[in-house]
Amino acid sequence: ACRHGMMLDNPTKEITRRKLSREKLVIPTKDQFRQLLETMRKHNGNDSADLVELLAYSGCRLAEVVGDRHHGKAPLLWGDVNFELKTFTVQGKGRGDEGKTRTVPMFAPLERLLLTFKAKLSAEPKATDRIFSIVSAKTSIASACRKLGLPQYNHHVMRHFFCSNVIEA
Repeated sequence: ACRHGMMLDNPTKEITRRKLSREKLVIPTKDQFRQLLETMRKHNGNDSADLVELLAYSGCRLAEVVGDRHHGKAPLLWGDVNFELKTFTVQGKGRGDEGKTRTVPMFAPLERLLLTFKAKLSAEPKATDRIFSIVSAKTSIASACRKLGLPQYNHHVMRHFFCSNVIEA
């Protein structure tokens, strides 16, 4: 009507679009998490299970661990891990203030996991070596969830799993 000159003002221009509600987030229990890892490892998903475990013990986003070529984000490297100070450094997601590098405390489960990874290597890793060669565990997670009859978890749910466990502790 405005375009054809039948109305001078658009009465709907002040109406904002309603945000759609998200589905309820379902976080695995500790037992479900253990079953998920066991099932992934049992079906040749060792690298995927290791990635999921690191995400769950670090609270990192997937792109913070494996990198993101599209946004020029570097992956987590062995040089980012400081076993003496029990910390690791993460490049934040985003640009400007949002993308600042942060140093995070390394909790005991993450330290044990990283030391296990390091022990499996044939030589001492260089500071510039990636911790993970894979970039996703999506298929392995979905397959394990189907086999166990669990909700379809994803990488990001492991971040929430970490937060829930930290709050509980």
